[in-house]
Amino acid sequence: MLLTLTLITVALVVLALAGYLIAIAWALLQAKRSVAAIADGLEAVVGTTQPLPEK
Repeated sequence: MLLTLTLITVALVVLALAGYLIAIAWALLQAKRSVAAIADGLEAVVGTTQPLPEK
């Protein structure tokens, strides 16, 4: 009985940790996409701007 409860508890903890890790990985992938979009936008701005003339 005790062994069964222990195994169930361990399985629940492992599933909870796996869920958290999957959620973190998902958030990191979304952040990577956002940062890539920002970098692309900045590269576009660099390509279409010029330095200000000197006074």
